Amino acid sequence: MKPWLYYSIVRLALFGAVLALLMFLSVEGWLAAILAAIIALCISYIFFAGERDKVATSIHEWRERAATDTGRDEQDEDAEIANRS
Repeated sequence: MKPWLYYSIVRLALFGAVLALLMFLSVEGWLAAILAAIIALCISYIFFAGERDKVATSIHEWRERAATDTGRDEQDEDAEIANRS
C-alpha cells in the first residue's frame, strides 16, 4: 500500500474514532467535529512521525522522478523539432 494512502486512512480512522467517542459523550456535533480534528491532529503528529516521514520520502522520490521525466520529454521535443528542420 502506498504510504500516503495508508497515512490518510489511519488519520481518517483516528478522526472518526475520536468523533464517535465525543458524540457518545454527548458533545454537540459542531464542537465534537472541531475537537476531534484537533485531537486527531495532535495524536497523529506525536505518534505517527514515522509514517509521516515515509509519506514525505515518497513525495520527494515522486517529484525527483517527475523532474527527470520532464527533462526527457523536453529532450524528445527538441529532437523532434531538430528533425523537422
